Amino acid sequence: MTEGNKSSLLGIRKVEKFYNDSDLLSGSFQIVEEGNAGLANAKMTIQKIENSVGDMNEELSMALESVKKQVVLFESRMKKVNDELTKIFVRLGSGLLKEVKRVFIYAKENGVIISADDAGGDGAAPGYKLDPAHINVLSMIATGSGGDNDVTSENDGAGWTDSQLASAMLELGGAFDRIGNQRLGDLTLTPKPNDSNDMFGNAVRCFGIASCFKLNDCDVLCNLAKCYEELGMSDVAIDVVKDSISLTNGTQHAETMYNLATSFESKGDFQKATKIYQRASELAAKDGNVDMLCTCLRSIGVCLDGCEKWKEAAKAYLVASELSPSLPELVSARAISLKNGGIYGDAKKAFLEAKELFSEKGLEDHADECKAQADECEGLENQSSV
Repeated sequence: MTEGNKSSLLGIRKVEKFYNDSDLLSGSFQIVEEGNAGLANAKMTIQKIENSVGDMNEELSMALESVKKQVVLFESRMKKVNDELTKIFVRLGSGLLKEVKRVFIYAKENGVIISADDAGGDGAAPGYKLDPAHINVLSMIATGSGGDNDVTSENDGAGWTDSQLASAMLELGGAFDRIGNQRLGDLTLTPKPNDSNDMFGNAVRCFGIASCFKLNDCDVLCNLAKCYEELGMSDVAIDVVKDSISLTNGTQHAETMYNLATSFESKGDFQKATKIYQRASELAAKDGNVDMLCTCLRSIGVCLDGCEKWKEAAKAYLVASELSPSLPELVSARAISLKNGGIYGDAKKAFLEAKELFSEKGLEDHADECKAQADECEGLENQSSV
């Protein structure tokens, strides 16, 4: 057997092995993806052998004919699987578009969003004005004028694309989220908290739909995790943030890590939250994001306080205040940690520093409280020295 025949026969055996090992009955997306790629590779291998091998021996010729029949059968099976998946995508897409229509209409009827013509002023609706382009996309879907027959790829001719729909739903979800937080903080508003939870629930739906049309997007998934957290579903929030990390091929963004840490902190797992906040702070420092770095350090201080690691907490607040010297809250937080740790002299100095910063901002109530705390620290320091 010539070297060309040996090499070609080896290639055919590899194709046969792939088909024998494949299990399309599982219906998994991985198998379908591998099947399509394997089919293309098999056709290329056959074409290459037919074009390059002039003198085929009997073994190679029989093997080639056998594998060509396998390819035909396999292609038929792949077509059926792909057709079934397309039907599934269409059904799922149709359901998603119905939900888009529902939340969009709900948002308009309940003042979550307002039209560009609505005037502000006293008694104005608290809703948000969405980007006109996003309103246009959502209106087309709500009225059926944009077409809904192809939602598995970039829409060609229906008036909107997957990316545009994802962006529209991301902004609409943000409007629901902001209204939910606004109503939680409004003590005059009733009913609550169900009303705000309904807003957060619709925000989750919007972000969830956006994630279907804009895969691997950290911004979408972080917003989704945040809303689950606001609904008190910390475990789900953690899973979503973990997904956002894995979907970006291991890339860990500071904001993603921060949101994950927040979920652990809300569950009282301060030790784990501290480690993740520290990782987020490293990423923020690497990116040169000073605001995020300061936010992470402040959260690290809060978690260390929760672990009663007073000195370490005070150090975190100190570094954060050096990054943002105009924030008296960081200085007063450091003072409280120092006081809790029994370091009364340093705590007194920090309280007096915070007092000056609060006074500069016109926050005299806070300044007076810091002065009272400083006096108390002085008394405790005198008692401990006796």
